[in-house]
Amino acid sequence: MKHFFIFFSFISLLVSCTPSGLSGTSNPLGTSLTLNQSELDGYVSYPAQELGFEADSLASQLKTDLKLKLDAEISSPVWEGQTLQATSVALSGKYAVVSYNMQGQTYLGALDVIDLSNKNKPSLTTRLIYNNADVNAVSVKEGKVYAVLATENVGSSYTSLLQVLPLDTAGKLAVETSQGMQVVGLSGYVGTSVLASDKILVTSGDNAGLSILDADSLALTNFIELDDARWVDQVGRYIAVLQGNPGRLSIFDETLTLQHEVALEGLDTKEAKSMLKVLGTTAFVSTGNKGAALVDLETGTVLNEMSLDTGFNSNALAVDSNFVFIAGGAEGIYAAYADHNFMQPITESLTLDTLGKLALKDFDSANHVVLSGSTLVVASGLGGVKIINLEYQKLELEPLSACEWQVKNPNNFPVAFSWQTSSSETVGYVVAEPDTTTSFRAPEAQEDLQIVVNGEVVDSAKAEEKCAVNTDTELSFKMVSDWFNNNGKEYGFQAEVRLTNTSNKTITDWEINFDVDAKFSNIWNASAQKKDGHLRLRALGWNRELKPGESVTIGMTGTASEKFDSVENLSSSVDFDK
Repeated sequence: MKHFFIFFSFISLLVSCTPSGLSGTSNPLGTSLTLNQSELDGYVSYPAQELGFEADSLASQLKTDLKLKLDAEISSPVWEGQTLQATSVALSGKYAVVSYNMQGQTYLGALDVIDLSNKNKPSLTTRLIYNNADVNAVSVKEGKVYAVLATENVGSSYTSLLQVLPLDTAGKLAVETSQGMQVVGLSGYVGTSVLASDKILVTSGDNAGLSILDADSLALTNFIELDDARWVDQVGRYIAVLQGNPGRLSIFDETLTLQHEVALEGLDTKEAKSMLKVLGTTAFVSTGNKGAALVDLETGTVLNEMSLDTGFNSNALAVDSNFVFIAGGAEGIYAAYADHNFMQPITESLTLDTLGKLALKDFDSANHVVLSGSTLVVASGLGGVKIINLEYQKLELEPLSACEWQVKNPNNFPVAFSWQTSSSETVGYVVAEPDTTTSFRAPEAQEDLQIVVNGEVVDSAKAEEKCAVNTDTELSFKMVSDWFNNNGKEYGFQAEVRLTNTSNKTITDWEINFDVDAKFSNIWNASAQKKDGHLRLRALGWNRELKPGESVTIGMTGTASEKFDSVENLSSSVDFDK
């Protein structure tokens, strides 16, 4: 571990607005920028290697249709004979940004920008080397790269810094621009993760916690002291922070009020790397030598735990519609499969099967893994970056009418696809179940739509206003299943309420009410108020907006003294975008 001068401060300081202001030298972080394309191309190779799973894996037993191909490798930067290790990856649109650092006492880091738009032949567009700083983590949002740096007090009292760099539309980073370079001092020894959303969230290790910065000014707006904070992620109203030694997942709402603290085994190794990914209301957490865990953010319940081979220490994971890829350092990458689509709410009955370890050759260490459509990007330590593509059997799409489409999924697992406008705005999605042929209705749109499967446009449709339904919304209640509970004295049940925007306007908020004589044990995809047999369901931050044709499904489980298949006084109220 690098040793740092301890500077205790809970107030973030804007260190500099220009590179020279940081320490009085022209380049205090020792950056060296490479933009020459021919030089950058020399770092990329295209093995086009088919990948399978190691022998005796569950994948061969399940005979899954999933195939993988190693399409590209990007070699790690080398500075004065020292090879850097890839530490993390962030995705934004067609670009992946990779961070690098060094083990031991040397401060040496880098940033790579990779263009993924050509699926089979991605390209490196920028390489930025720091000869006075490690780069531990990175995030990207709206043309800006946010990098967490570790330094040895270069021109300030801080050892942990957040740097913000412009990223142009050609995938080029800029160190000196008319906007200047922003660098912010952070509390704690070293920053461990960063997430750029409507605000900037940064975790720091020992003697620090979670820093919340204003997205525009980068001024510190809040600080939550959390020991051994390793990673942060947010979707909608929930902010999840993974902590170690002992392992915990701290779950906050949008007001930064702690909702749950979930104990997790396997995270007791001091200063070990651990990461999480939030999808919907589920946190997918790497739990060291215990494998991985799935946690319900609304209830703080551990939904599933997955054990891997002895000696495997998971430190990151990526989630597809129903696949999980787990990075385990020198042990490589495991894949797991669920007979469930993660775009839908997860119940306690979820089964997660470990398919096996990817058969990768000449592999160094899987430090981080992310998924974009059907492209898997792996930060593989001294081995640089591996870009792997998931190759599904193509869906067969056929228009039945101006509004109706039919889809056949020949794979033996669900495949999700979306409707997108020409500007890549998603206006709805459909899950094609395995080995089935189903029909679906195209959403109303004011412009032509594209059907996108695994990040690729596979078909298109003309915008048809006659597909619109003339009522504002459609509301339904459905009993999914029921069973005897408590030796037959009561019924257990799972039900769902579905609200669909059938208007030509965007719903900006919604509320659902109904009466039923039942007790609810779990409700997801809405906040709930229960009193005297009346249930009030309100939108969460992440599903408050429903565009024309979009739906929201609220799931629930509970018990009742009598079997029922409907509820009374079912009604909804919505606000529309004016």
